[in-house]
Amino acid sequence: MTQREKTLIIAIVTLGGLWFLWRGFDSYQQAYNDRVRDTERLQDELFDQQLEVRRGKQALRQLERYQSQSLPIDPDVARSDYSDWLKEAIQSSGLELGSVKWNATRPEGDAATALTFSANAAGSPEGVVRLLDAYHRLDSLHQLTNLQLRPTDEEGSRWAITLTSVALILEGAEREEGLPEEPIEPPRLRLATADEYVDSVVGRNLFTSYTPPPPPRPEKPKVVRRDPPPKPSPPPFDDAKHAQLTGIVETGAQLQAWIRIRTTGETLRLHAGDELEVGLLKGRVQAVLPREIVVESEEGVVWRAALGDKLRDARSKSAKPAA
Repeated sequence: MTQREKTLIIAIVTLGGLWFLWRGFDSYQQAYNDRVRDTERLQDELFDQQLEVRRGKQALRQLERYQSQSLPIDPDVARSDYSDWLKEAIQSSGLELGSVKWNATRPEGDAATALTFSANAAGSPEGVVRLLDAYHRLDSLHQLTNLQLRPTDEEGSRWAITLTSVALILEGAEREEGLPEEPIEPPRLRLATADEYVDSVVGRNLFTSYTPPPPPRPEKPKVVRRDPPPKPSPPPFDDAKHAQLTGIVETGAQLQAWIRIRTTGETLRLHAGDELEVGLLKGRVQAVLPREIVVESEEGVVWRAALGDKLRDARSKSAKPAA
């Protein structure tokens, strides 16, 4: 074999080896890319499943809350207990009881049974206010569907009241008798006591037409010396320009966002639903996702901040009207 033939064979073997190496690397790279895509897909699926689990737990807690507010599961017991409570509420408010009647029982789909009651009474405006206060403080699934107030004298010091109330029996409720006694949390009413509502309502004649006050007398124009407007003050310092979303971690069943405020050295740790206040930036965290947070500002504007973003920059570039 000549030297030329040896050189040709070596060249062919070398080229063949390089070709096989290139094909092997290409196959490895393709397999690696497939594994990366599969990993990302599985992570997304895992996040979606965890989100569904959290939503299911929230729905279960809400259902248990509703069941605790239900009337007794036996319709006859529920009808008797609610009628007794309505009579007691009317009389305790200082009103003269006319009557309390059960009108109808009807199913509300497969989830609940609705009981309709009507009542009438008479008394002072203070008694009416106290009755409505007691009604709305009861932590039960009931609602006024009709309320009629009629003055029985010219001064409006005595009213006749007629009301219709619908109360629910929820399927799966465990209550056998009585009505909920625990106070509502959070409270339905803004004021803490019935006395505060009495002070704000009693004394007004709600059945007379409104008479506006007389217009003020025109005043003679005054000569006012106006000083030149002051120079505008510099804009206030905004810590939100130096606050950065530095991390998102899982704490229990929730995701927690870490926001580092570099001007103060403080780190905020927030969950979905928490208030956000950094410098001039105020709002509420709507959601904490694996790679970003969703915030609704006080003005009703929804914006997003990704990991590494500064809050003020994210607010400026990703703002959009709230749905």
